[in-house]
Amino acid sequence: MNRVQGAYKQQEAARPPVRSRGRGRILMGKKGLDELHQSGCIRLLLPRSDHGVPEAVVVNTAGGLTGGDDIDVQAGCTEGAILCLSSQSAERIYRSSEGVARVRGRLKVADGAFLEWIPRETILFDKCGLDRHVDVELAETARFLFLDVMVLGRHAMGENLSRVQVNDQRRVWRNGRLVFADGFRLHSGMLEMARSRAGIGDSRAVGSFFYTGADADLRAGSVRAGMEGLNVDLAVSCWNNMIFARFLSADPQAVLAGSVRMLENFRGRPVPHVWKV
Repeated sequence: MNRVQGAYKQQEAARPPVRSRGRGRILMGKKGLDELHQSGCIRLLLPRSDHGVPEAVVVNTAGGLTGGDDIDVQAGCTEGAILCLSSQSAERIYRSSEGVARVRGRLKVADGAFLEWIPRETILFDKCGLDRHVDVELAETARFLFLDVMVLGRHAMGENLSRVQVNDQRRVWRNGRLVFADGFRLHSGMLEMARSRAGIGDSRAVGSFFYTGADADLRAGSVRAGMEGLNVDLAVSCWNNMIFARFLSADPQAVLAGSVRMLENFRGRPVPHVWKV
């Protein structure tokens, strides 16, 4: 390879990924799949499940997100159905030259149905931008479980965030009434404050767990058990048939390992295969 070719390859490697758009929709019925639609960079795969619970995997063929990308995923369960929805791999939010990556999740769960939304971790690169909103509509007797892990910088490379713009919001409605709201915001002007003892300190990964169902009061202990023996700070609240936990650590691998244990303890079955890759 000559110098010109080498310089060209370096320039190509430094460029942000091509801006992409993706849409996906899946509706699971009690007897099987009712609806499936996918377009752009989003694919929805239905691997065979070994545990009797239908699984779907969201795949972003673009390989990550950067400023200007636009992703919209809709998922739902009809009455009495169950679905475990995950993602193929960690979602990387790359450095953005301008704008933010926009992600929208819209989930709807009917009476007697149960939807699990347990994507792999989100990795924030330095100088990235992300605007993500997940809205969940639940019927009176619906159950819903959510787990999310956000990794702040590429830990193996020792990367620290110097400039970032993140707005990550989640809202849960039951019978049209807002019952839960959670948000994580981080921008360049907040980094110093966020690293204080009143914020996340030296943590490199932040996780969130949410569950709502009539049996929530009886199951909070299994959430705590998932983090035992790990270098992870954990806080768990349980009220009005809901459980919410926040956990963080300076070691992202500890957070990820605890997430797997937490899910397996709570669900009583192994995590999807994509979590083990």
